[in-house]
Amino acid sequence: MAKRKKRRPGETLLYGFIALFSLLVMVPFLFTVIHSLMPPEQVRDAYGSLGSEAIRLQLWPKPLGIRQYIRVFFGTELEWYYSFHNTLLLSVPILLMTILLCTMSGYGLSKFRFPGRKALLISYIIILLLPVQVTLVPFFIFFNTMHLMESRFPLIAFCSFSPFGAFLMYQFIRSIPDDSIEAARLEGASEWRIFWRIVFPQATPGIAALTILTLIDCFSMIEQPFMLLREKSWYPMSIMLKYLSQQNISEAFVLAVVFVIPVFLAYLLLQDYLIEGISHTAPGRIK
Repeated sequence: MAKRKKRRPGETLLYGFIALFSLLVMVPFLFTVIHSLMPPEQVRDAYGSLGSEAIRLQLWPKPLGIRQYIRVFFGTELEWYYSFHNTLLLSVPILLMTILLCTMSGYGLSKFRFPGRKALLISYIIILLLPVQVTLVPFFIFFNTMHLMESRFPLIAFCSFSPFGAFLMYQFIRSIPDDSIEAARLEGASEWRIFWRIVFPQATPGIAALTILTLIDCFSMIEQPFMLLREKSWYPMSIMLKYLSQQNISEAFVLAVVFVIPVFLAYLLLQDYLIEGISHTAPGRIK
C-alpha cells in the first residue's frame, strides 16, 4: 500500500488561505440565497427601510419557507418577467455577435501578417486598461448625433465587440497549428471556408470561455443600459432589480437568485471547455 504523501506546512497554509478566500467570495451569494428563503415579514422587519440606521441583520430564516418564490413565479406582478425578457433580448445578439467578431479578429491577428498588426494588438491592450465609461461617452455622442438612439441597437453594437474577447481569441487561435490551415489553402479553400471548417471548430474551448465571460458581462451591465437605452421599458433585469428592491425587498432577494441561474447553468455546461480554453491562453510575447 502506497504511503500517503505528507504535505509541507507551506502547502497546508496555502490550501487553507485558498479555502478561506473561496468562502469569503461565496458569502454574498450565500447571504442572498438565505434571505430569499426568509418569510417576507422577517425580511421587511430587518430591511424594510433601506438606507436607514435601523437595519437589523438577519442570518437565518425563521421559519424556512418558499412562499416568496411561489408569489414571484405565480403572482400577479409580472414586471420582472419583462425585465428578464429584455435581458435575453440583449444578451443573445450580443453573445452571438461577440463570438463571431472576436473569433474572426483573433483569427486575423494570429494567422495573418499585415502592416500595423502589432500596433492594433497594442491598442487592444490599451483599451483593456481603460474604464468602460471612457469609451461609453464618445460612443453615445456618435450614435446620438446619427439619430440612432431610438432602439436597442446602440447597446448591442457597443457590447458586441470586446477588445478583451478579441485578445483572448487571438491568444487561443495562435496555438492552433498552421499546418492544417496551409494545407487547406494549397487545396484551394477560401479563407472563409478555412475559418468555418478548420479554425472555428478547433477554437471551441476558447469560444466557451468567451461565452461565459460575455454572459457575465451581459447579466451585470449597469452603466451601458442607463446611457444607451432611451426607454425604461427596455431596461434589463440588472437595472430593474434596483427598482424592484425599492418596492419589495423580499422578492428582490428571490429575483437575484433566479437571475444567477442562467449563467450558472451555462457554466455547468461549459466548464470543461472553459478550463481548457483558459489553459491555452497563457500570456506570451506578441509576435
